[in-house]
Amino acid sequence: RVYPNLERAIKVRQFSATKMPGNQSLSYETARAMVMRGTQKVDGKQGEGKKDETGALDTSNGGDSSEEQQPVQFRHDPRFAWPSIQYMTWEQNEGILAALHETKIDVCLVQAENGWPVDDYKIKRLEEILQPKVFRKMPGSHHFHANPETAQAVGDAVIDFLKR
Repeated sequence: RVYPNLERAIKVRQFSATKMPGNQSLSYETARAMVMRGTQKVDGKQGEGKKDETGALDTSNGGDSSEEQQPVQFRHDPRFAWPSIQYMTWEQNEGILAALHETKIDVCLVQAENGWPVDDYKIKRLEEILQPKVFRKMPGSHHFHANPETAQAVGDAVIDFLKR
């Protein structure tokens, strides 16, 4: 799908988050960062246009308005289409988690209050199986690690865990 400009792609990315289960949201800043990293310019010559080292549109010039008005499309890593753990049965997930527990590594579990909905039974089982050294439920949505309002707190929780 081709979007007429970056702004439209950002708005669509924000909207798509609201269609996920639970009370998902995505800040404009986070959606913009994702779109800037995950799109390519479309001008009839696929793949042309100034890119940064990741292959995304280069906005190091402060987001040149002419560049931002160019049509774009998302470029996706085909590995995102591979089977995901979220499509496994709960019993399959429990088996994987039990095998992880056997590694005897310390676990930090950080959950967004408005993230992907997980029922209380599954959270309890996660705690029983993984026995996390740190388990924090924090404000935010699925991308709370990238949202400017919540990223610092998530990072601090992980750093605190790593320093212990």
